[in-house]
Amino acid sequence: MAPLFKLYIENVRPTVAKRAPKATDFIFICSDGKPDTRLGEKVTKFFRRWFNKQYSSTMIRAVIETRAEDLKEQNWITVSL
Repeated sequence: MAPLFKLYIENVRPTVAKRAPKATDFIFICSDGKPDTRLGEKVTKFFRRWFNKQYSSTMIRAVIETRAEDLKEQNWITVSL
């Protein structure tokens, strides 16, 4: 797990939610502890603001999925269920 994401999951999120997370909880939440349902919009705004690029969360997910499939076909990664 990436260091910043791990920090968020283990420290920030439980503090904001005011309780330990359950496996069924949303990963990203708002400052009031409720699920963040506008994450895609925030991803787009982030890339527009910092990089002057128009990327959507759907576009990013598609690129990652395509690259993961390529790596799987090249036996660089495996899928375990």
